[in-house]
Amino acid sequence: GQDDIAVGVPVAGRSRTEVENLIGFFLNTLVIRGDLTGDPTFVEFLARVRDMALGAYESQDLPFERLVEELAPERDLSRTPIFQVMFALQNMSDDDGWSLPGMYVEPTRLEFPAEKFDMTLLVRESAVGFECSLSYSADLFERVTVERMVGHFQRLLAGVVAAPEKRLCELEMLGEAERRQVLVEWNASGSGASEESLPSLFEARVEAVPDSVAVMFEGTSATYREVNSRANRLARRLIGLGVGPGQSVALALPRSVDLVVALLAILKAGAAYLPIDVEYPADRVGFMIEDGRPACVLTVSEVEEKLPAGSLVRLVLDEPACAASIEVMPDTNPVDAERVGRLTGSSPVYVMYTSGSTGRPKGVVMPSAGLINLVCWHRATTPGVLDARVAQFANICFDVSVQEILSALLYGKCLVVPPQDVRVDPMALVEWLGRNEIHELHAPNLLLEEFYKAANASRAVLPAMRTIIQSGEVHVLGEAAREFHDRHPDVTLHNQYGPTETHEITSYTLPSDVREWPGWTAPIGRPIWDTDIYVLDAGLGLVPVSVVGELYVSGAGLAKGYVNRPGLTAERFVANPYGPPGTRMYRTGDLVRWLPDGNLEYWGRADHQVKVRGIRIELGEIEAALLAHADVASCVVVAREDTPGDKRLVAYCVPEDGAGELTVDVLREWCARTLPDYMVPGWFMFLPTLPSNANGKVDRLALPEPEGTRPELAIEYVAPRTSVEETIAQVWADVLGVGRIGVHDNFFALGGHSLMATRVISRLQRELRVKVAVRDMFTAPTVAGLADMLNQDTDDDLPLAPREPGQDNPLSFAQQRLWFLDQLMPGSVEYSLPL
Repeated sequence: GQDDIAVGVPVAGRSRTEVENLIGFFLNTLVIRGDLTGDPTFVEFLARVRDMALGAYESQDLPFERLVEELAPERDLSRTPIFQVMFALQNMSDDDGWSLPGMYVEPTRLEFPAEKFDMTLLVRESAVGFECSLSYSADLFERVTVERMVGHFQRLLAGVVAAPEKRLCELEMLGEAERRQVLVEWNASGSGASEESLPSLFEARVEAVPDSVAVMFEGTSATYREVNSRANRLARRLIGLGVGPGQSVALALPRSVDLVVALLAILKAGAAYLPIDVEYPADRVGFMIEDGRPACVLTVSEVEEKLPAGSLVRLVLDEPACAASIEVMPDTNPVDAERVGRLTGSSPVYVMYTSGSTGRPKGVVMPSAGLINLVCWHRATTPGVLDARVAQFANICFDVSVQEILSALLYGKCLVVPPQDVRVDPMALVEWLGRNEIHELHAPNLLLEEFYKAANASRAVLPAMRTIIQSGEVHVLGEAAREFHDRHPDVTLHNQYGPTETHEITSYTLPSDVREWPGWTAPIGRPIWDTDIYVLDAGLGLVPVSVVGELYVSGAGLAKGYVNRPGLTAERFVANPYGPPGTRMYRTGDLVRWLPDGNLEYWGRADHQVKVRGIRIELGEIEAALLAHADVASCVVVAREDTPGDKRLVAYCVPEDGAGELTVDVLREWCARTLPDYMVPGWFMFLPTLPSNANGKVDRLALPEPEGTRPELAIEYVAPRTSVEETIAQVWADVLGVGRIGVHDNFFALGGHSLMATRVISRLQRELRVKVAVRDMFTAPTVAGLADMLNQDTDDDLPLAPREPGQDNPLSFAQQRLWFLDQLMPGSVEYSLPL
């Protein structure tokens, strides 16, 4: 919440004796600052307000209009400048002062059609006490919300009277009913997780459906029996190396059936898998291996050469000697007696590295109990038929991949792994989903938006699709999503939430009828099984319903902590004051609020709070305002300081397809309708899509500088030389927001990425009438290279063009043959066929 607010206070304006007996309106408005910084007690806060009020009263003759002129805030007819909350004390009762000689005076209360301020608290003093009335803007607040606020205010008043020396953050605002609601009723999520281990759950499914297809990838497949046998042999090879519970095994394999088999083998050995994406920078991969200290690494020849040198034991699965040592192992299921140690609910199952504030990634250690709870909950709440096909879309280094893999294989479904080029090409993804009859897809919002647009543009119908799950970031419910789900009413859309430290811990299912969907963003829902959610203030106190606070999580899904980071673990995983003794809760750093229906609404990051012109600003609030504009598909706002001392708010906006002319002036005016002037961005940039990282989340560090000019590159600028190059360069310039493009400039060096590439190919197909795939952008990432590739592809399919009259044309080979035969057999009718 705010710790520095401005409140308007009316004064009679009769401080001078010569105006005391005059009839007239001398009212003026003072602005009183309420400074709550430093967590004061009520007595300390009262002293601050007293000093502030006395200072203001000394200057009460200064007209409020003059103050506004001097401060020159941006004016808006929809609200008053400087303050939006009024406090008025009426210390003269209706019975006093109305007796005038020769005149009868009767007070009359007037009804105003609209509230002048966002909220006004009027206090009337009388002989029997104080009467308070609260008026509010019905456009901003619902009556039930204001009634709840009145109750909070009454409890605060009772608290300061009973204990004026208490700090304000320690005062209780929630009544018993509301406290029970947020602590108990809305956390009554149920339970039902299995007590079996992850390997046991998979092995039970193998017994049930041994010959069903478990995994498919690019024409290859393996049944449950085959996957289990291969995983058992590899698990026994790992056990032979001393690998077991409490250890980790690095997993550096490309997308394949082998990747799934290796993951299961590590779990069967009792170890945790540590996924490594070798496309990461070498320093990052090296740090992960050094910090995580895996017992060994599972890889293949094509990947091994990319791993940093070191003494780490390597099992190169496609090397003949390694493959032979695995093949001779028994294919029976390992048991605890054969493992290095016994499997328990606290045994780690994976170590995943996420970005850290220190510039080095941090490894999150997840125990099996939390993952079992998630998978069992997923099965119970996401119905699916046996043999249903689940797309394994997420990067293996992203925790959603675990949910995809295990929610499929632990319950007899078929896991279908798309190739990399399909993952980055929305149109190819649409075709792949239809061809493979996929039932369930997990994807982040950025990719889903492009998928929806591609499916709608091609009018594709996906009859097998039943479930789409979005997770990883704010779920924007744009027009493309609404159109797709309107055409596919049998496809259920879920919005799930959860940081790596807890995995998915809340879920919201949208109605099948898109007309019943919420606004432009979906709530993140309610907690899953055995999960408790707390929305707390800075002092770990419960915040009321509809009030934004920081999200804390407790329950089965919590990670054990961070690898080799005891200090950070203690900072983020804290004692739970609302649970049984000894329980912990995780501080997410995410800002949320309870909605009146018990769902959670995401508001942004606590650490995205910035200070511009000395004022603290929540960037999530600005982003929410922009997303409310019908022509804005997605956006992100950052505070940039490209010039020292000149920090500016920059909004990066992605317009909706088919939107009208979206200009800086339009968005500036739109923001000014709902935001104070200091929260209106100074710069607006329009992008085709927001950059994303390997996990599909918005990559704020990849946002371009707001200059709009070609960046300084090592290669010299060369202008386009042909019409094809000119078209490609112009499309790139439009998509990248760069003033000019050279033919040897690299698309990705200019700030492009795979999702931008999808916009490029869409434009090129439309303007050049050629077929081009996203992979072509990676194969030929320069204008010249792409132009040469397109010219080669179209040489065999050039359109016929008329020749000039009288021009001799060379005979084709077939025509030369006919002429030759005619010379041998003049007059022959062999090639004259009647039609």
